[in-house]
Amino acid sequence: MKIIETSYYTSLSKLKIFSKENYKDILSSFKSLPKKEYEIEMFETTDNKGIVLSFDDDLHIKIKNEDREKFEKYFGIKTSDHIIVDIMKIIETKKYADSKGPNMKTLKKNKKPLTEEERKKVINKGAVWHHGPNGEETPAIWKSVVNGKEWFICNTHRAYQCKSTLESAIKSYDFIETTASSKKNLI
Repeated sequence: MKIIETSYYTSLSKLKIFSKENYKDILSSFKSLPKKEYEIEMFETTDNKGIVLSFDDDLHIKIKNEDREKFEKYFGIKTSDHIIVDIMKIIETKKYADSKGPNMKTLKKNKKPLTEEERKKVINKGAVWHHGPNGEETPAIWKSVVNGKEWFICNTHRAYQCKSTLESAIKSYDFIETTASSKKNLI
């Protein structure tokens, strides 16, 4: 199966291409990250194959297969243990890479409840509407799972943002809140 690299990777503002010449710069960015959790995706072009590690929206590192051993040595991350083998996940990653994710109808159809941990994180960050029976806070972010991929959504009746991570969706709340017509925001 051939995975074609999309413009998604080249348009990322915080994409760094790993090489032995610039590893110190990338290592500095890596060390400043608040957490070291990442998603991994494969890419393939006519002249290169490799992976992209995405640390939320803070840092994306593109690594050619020929440089993976060096990367593992410098960063202490064993990337070969994390190669995606789920073909549907790869296809969906490519399908939505240039877009803002699935459309709203598909997202609503595949809506799932937030986990207790996700719910607490959203409320603690202040991304809330006041929809409870007595105006209690409720999460302004909801989740959808489309073809095995989780999407996190923040919306009003006027606008929505669909993000691949909970943290990104929480960050989108400030803008989405400005599209609400009143304090009684409706999802």
